[in-house]
Amino acid sequence: HFIDSSGLISWDLFKQDADYPFTDWSFSGTTEEEFATLMAIFAAEDKEVYIADYEHLGVYACRIIVPGMSDIYPAEDLWLANNNMGSHLRETLLSLPGSAWNKEDYLNLIEQLDEEGFDDFTRVRELLGLATGADNGWYTLRVGELKAMLALAGGDLEQALIWTEWTMEFNSSVFSPTRANYYRCLQTLLLLSQEDARQPLQYLNAFIKMYGAEAVEAASAALSGEAAFYGLPAVDHDLQAFPAHQSLLKAYDKLQRAKAAYWSK
Repeated sequence: HFIDSSGLISWDLFKQDADYPFTDWSFSGTTEEEFATLMAIFAAEDKEVYIADYEHLGVYACRIIVPGMSDIYPAEDLWLANNNMGSHLRETLLSLPGSAWNKEDYLNLIEQLDEEGFDDFTRVRELLGLATGADNGWYTLRVGELKAMLALAGGDLEQALIWTEWTMEFNSSVFSPTRANYYRCLQTLLLLSQEDARQPLQYLNAFIKMYGAEAVEAASAALSGEAAFYGLPAVDHDLQAFPAHQSLLKAYDKLQRAKAAYWSK
């Protein structure tokens, strides 16, 4: 389980007969003996060990890194799912709100996301390793919702409907009322677009009464591919659009300066 005690437990924990006899945790041994035991385990596994001692913040800490081993997550999970796994896509994805690509390029990006095996439920900010803040659409954006936007920009309305409905089913619980209303309106317009015999203008006034003029205008712009990336602000190379990320970088820089000052003594 995880640090917040969420997770799964095995049915075997409820068995009357235990697989192993109960043994109290052993806290015997000095810190030096525990360290020697740990190093012996690494040596037996033929692992390289990197150790760093930190005292620059006035509190001692020891960091031990062993490539290929993890005491929390399975090593393969860290390899496949981490905050750098989509870093090569950062510039591409952040440029989408102001982009004017050929339609097929947007659809090709959907294929690339599939080929690279990114989970549709993954938050894009985590995929890119960004602290976006909670005041914009990047905060709740998941890969599945991004695919809906890309399909709209690429003019594939059938695929856009599939991913819009996915978004409403799996991500709408974290949307603001305005964003949730936009997606309801978008779904309605996408459904209407599948019926060639319908005249969209015949339903315009009714839709405005149902969803509001602003939502209808935004959804119509997305449907036409004119503005498919609803609620995603443009982001420059310096990431100034994300104050939360800037604060994180400043905190990191502060720590590095403290570390450098300590080691220069």
